[in-house]
Amino acid sequence: MSLWAMLGYWGVGIWIRQTVLALGNAINSGTNRGAASGFRIGSLVKLSSTKARNGKTTLLHYLIKVLEDKMPDVLNVWADLKALEPTSRIELSNLGGELSALQKGLEAVEAEVKAAGAETDERSLNFCEFMSAFLSAAKVGAPR
Repeated sequence: MSLWAMLGYWGVGIWIRQTVLALGNAINSGTNRGAASGFRIGSLVKLSSTKARNGKTTLLHYLIKVLEDKMPDVLNVWADLKALEPTSRIELSNLGGELSALQKGLEAVEAEVKAAGAETDERSLNFCEFMSAFLSAAKVGAPR
């Protein structure tokens, strides 16, 4: 089973953020910054500039070592992210227009179901039953 299947797409990011937070809290223990519940994204730069006593190992090196030991699949995440590359070509303005057209289409189907619901013949009732199930399924993921 792949890492994505186990954690879902957001699980990896959450796990990495939790690890970074725990690392920061461990380093800052005994200070007023040692019990943080979060961190600023900009502070991630410090991972590559904070060095150990030997002057060679950085906090980023240590984080990668922890990830290698605890969750080696996390470091292969880039292979899974290649599938997202085609989505970078989608323009948000086009996506908004397509979403609007889908919403209008669903509204038109609702109107047809309502009109067919007034009919008493078997064909109309079958249409209503089938399309009502479709509408319910379509609305589950639709934005409000």
